[in-house]
Amino acid sequence: MIQFWAYLWIGTCGLDAAEVPAGAVLSVRLIESVASDGNLVEDSVRGMLAAPFEVSRGLQIPARTPVEGRVASSRTVGYGWRRERAALEIEFDALVLVDGTRIAIEGKVVELENAREKVNREGIIAGTLAAGAPHLFYNGRLKGLPVLNPLTDPILLIHKATFPFFPQPEIRLPRGADLQLRITVPFQFPDRELQAVEAERGALPELLAAKPARIETKGGQGSDLINLAFAGTEGELVRAFDSAGWNTANKANWRSVFRGMRDLFEQSFDPHAPMSRMLWEGRAPDFQFQKSLNSYAKRHHVRIWRAGWMADGTPLWAGAATHDVQLKFAWRKLHFTHGIASDIDKERQKVHHDLSFAGCVESSALWDRDLPGVLRNSDRTPMFTDGAIQLLDLQTCRHKRIGTAEEHIQMTRADKPLLQRYLRRQVLVLRNDILRANVFYGLGDLSRRLVRGVIHWNHQRGVLARQRGIARKAEVASALR
Repeated sequence: MIQFWAYLWIGTCGLDAAEVPAGAVLSVRLIESVASDGNLVEDSVRGMLAAPFEVSRGLQIPARTPVEGRVASSRTVGYGWRRERAALEIEFDALVLVDGTRIAIEGKVVELENAREKVNREGIIAGTLAAGAPHLFYNGRLKGLPVLNPLTDPILLIHKATFPFFPQPEIRLPRGADLQLRITVPFQFPDRELQAVEAERGALPELLAAKPARIETKGGQGSDLINLAFAGTEGELVRAFDSAGWNTANKANWRSVFRGMRDLFEQSFDPHAPMSRMLWEGRAPDFQFQKSLNSYAKRHHVRIWRAGWMADGTPLWAGAATHDVQLKFAWRKLHFTHGIASDIDKERQKVHHDLSFAGCVESSALWDRDLPGVLRNSDRTPMFTDGAIQLLDLQTCRHKRIGTAEEHIQMTRADKPLLQRYLRRQVLVLRNDILRANVFYGLGDLSRRLVRGVIHWNHQRGVLARQRGIARKAEVASALR
């Protein structure tokens, strides 16, 4: 505690400062990898602000401000004898200014972006239950079948013993992983370090106003919204997303289908996973980029088409960005698909922040567009938007990428020797069967899921109602301007 107040005094004594209130959420990007089985308590953790934080209108703490912390607690799964889940607690305690001054902060991690892991109320990252992977989960629920058919029991046992896919139970956060940090104690940030910004707004140019506002499915259904525009060469566009930590998407084929099934079973990810085919003006995208951590169900992604040329001859590109947040079954089409976050303007802002973080944006502006505040995606998911398009004028990137896709995969898949992995798997599966492969746990688990589903449904209804109200107010305000 003495150290906290010492840092605060050093960072703010004699300076005019703006207060960052408790409850503020900072976006942090790790510049060093962290793992439940690779780091000890008190190991240092370093990151940067992945996005600027606005402390007052027109003034913000700039992105790339260094953030320092430590590992507060770490519990590894090991061979599974003592615990089924890994756990990791990270505490960030300082922002570091350009001159080396440390501004003390206190906060808790509240979310890992696009991660399979959950963060509890105490800010502890809880690892996945490896033995609860989909194929093992339903295997356990089928244990009652031998009553009807005695041949099923050995089949299920052989499946558990020999099925080649099993999730990595440890928590692995590579360089470039993004997390959300909630401030628990207010702190002061010196005014001299704040960055002044002015949001430029303008009318949508005729070049884009004459083109469709939405992209379409192969069947002609309206889908995602065109919400981004990029001014720059093809090389600048590709290098910008690469420097920002995004990856290209591969074309769908049988190999990608098999890879997707493996990722689902292993609760893992493919940094180059394909996207569903969408069209704009009858054309497939010229580029597709995505960004994930370790979840097959969650990813940021954007599709980009060539749209024409600016007045000075610079190529203009149009993009549709959305955030996949869940894997769900589409009953109308009878296949699994990704569900997106309804607030699509946040994804537009995410792309802007990531490319700006890499120093690839020379200037930006918002082009206003007259659209309803509430739209429906092709799967009937509501989309809330102010209708604007974010223009990003690209330049040569000033910063290199933090971490690579290959480094990410290598860290995620690095593990014990084969025999030790097999032993750990059998221990974890046995523990899971003893605790959960019975009718009593099954009934309790079903009841818990139903209750959680109802609570989540009611919560989502409230959130959607509030967002609809905000969207309608924005429409009225726009009509009165």
